[in-house]
Amino acid sequence: MKIWPGLRCGKIVCPPSKSHVHRLLIASFLSGDTSLLEIEKSDCDDILATKRCLKALAQDDREVVLDCGESGSTLRFIAPIAAALGKQAQFIKSGNLSQRPFLQYDKLEAREYVVSGDVSSQFATGLLFALPLLKGDSRIVFSTPLQSRGYVQMTLDVLKCYGIMIEEQRDGFVVRGNQQYKSPKIFAPEGDWSAAAFWLAMNALGSSIELSPLNELSLQPDAVAKELFVSPPSMIDVSECPDLFPALAVRVAARKGTTTIIGIERLRVKESDRVSAMEDMLKRFGAEIEVTSSKFVVHGRGELFRSAKVDSYGDHRIVMAAVVGATFADGPIEIDDSSCVKKSYAKFFEDFSSLSFVDENHTSLAALSLGSNIEPRKAYLTKAVEELSRIPSTRVVIESSIIETKGVDVPREYEQDKFLNSAILLRTSLGVLEFSKKMHDIEDRLGRVRVIKNGPRTVDIDLIEFDDLEINTDELVLPHPRAAIRDFVRVPLAEIGHHIKTRGGTCPTA
Repeated sequence: MKIWPGLRCGKIVCPPSKSHVHRLLIASFLSGDTSLLEIEKSDCDDILATKRCLKALAQDDREVVLDCGESGSTLRFIAPIAAALGKQAQFIKSGNLSQRPFLQYDKLEAREYVVSGDVSSQFATGLLFALPLLKGDSRIVFSTPLQSRGYVQMTLDVLKCYGIMIEEQRDGFVVRGNQQYKSPKIFAPEGDWSAAAFWLAMNALGSSIELSPLNELSLQPDAVAKELFVSPPSMIDVSECPDLFPALAVRVAARKGTTTIIGIERLRVKESDRVSAMEDMLKRFGAEIEVTSSKFVVHGRGELFRSAKVDSYGDHRIVMAAVVGATFADGPIEIDDSSCVKKSYAKFFEDFSSLSFVDENHTSLAALSLGSNIEPRKAYLTKAVEELSRIPSTRVVIESSIIETKGVDVPREYEQDKFLNSAILLRTSLGVLEFSKKMHDIEDRLGRVRVIKNGPRTVDIDLIEFDDLEINTDELVLPHPRAAIRDFVRVPLAEIGHHIKTRGGTCPTA
């Protein structure tokens, strides 16, 4: 995938707070209300993991298999709950989750639990949910100072809402047993400040994106982004808000001067080693970075980032940080694998692609599909995108990765000639007919020959959608009548956040 440069503007509805939703789902389940476990289209992978595990716990079986995916929150919250419910649980951990800190509970009993406060506050949250279910009283004692205290406070607020009372002490908590969860029947998760951070970082670099709904008084630790990103100090401690680090690192690298980020120790055991991942990315952008075991020092040049290819490291927050950087770059930023954003923000690229460029007048959003089955296939696709970007009053927004597919409805003698396919979204102030003509002119310049129906082609550029226009003429039909049933069109477009519309609505992506 390639993100094309340029500051953005528009409106974004932030997803529900992942942290808040995890907690509401668990408390609701423990109250006996399973209505929240139905799958929603906007659910990210981590929330799906928690719903999946809670549904498994709802079964009568004593032995359960709990698929936590890559969600550390799910694993650490659910493990003590399963033990408190008398379940013998087998945990499935995907990706880097098996390498992250985890506490196994074969049996949970009322007693004192000593927890390291500087490893993850999620261990304390899991116990706070589980211990009220036991017959006796328990204590949670922190052996080291508790970090990310705001997340524990969020847990305490949700517990209180569900009728569970916790006594806070200087070094931990007293948890009374024999308590009963009672559903308040009101479920209103906050907007996610962790997700908002990436849009706020773009704004700090010059974009103008309006965000809603966000609670200005939120207990989410990442709510500090609203002020921190505007005017970051030269020394920043992220120990209480580690998820802000990727977006923050990009933000400070774009300004001139030196910024030292501390409190980075836990960042090495996230979905990736985020310290090393961001060091790699920012160096590719052209920033000077110094890293020690406890410090991440950024020497920003105050200049546009260099066009580069970056590694996602399979980490959703690294991908979104790269997109932030792309808005402040001198050319496209290519990301090797963007699919992991679904872990926390399923609609991220859909939201990003909906934005306009700040320095343009009224434009239309066009979705295009590209294909080639004559060598050099990749070179033809690359050239086509370059030519499209040169159309007057037109700018490429985002470009998918390239996939290889079999030809559809091609003559038998050409069936062995596989296609390379990709998709792009672009914005143009041209009218649809004028744009379509220029698009076909590019095909002609690149040697497209139409003698044989569905025959070999250097490049094939199809206009799939143009805003919400519906056209049915001999020259042009929109939306493209067969795009929704063709994976070589649908899949690349879905990757960049565009779901094909039909005259009956939106085509699902899976």
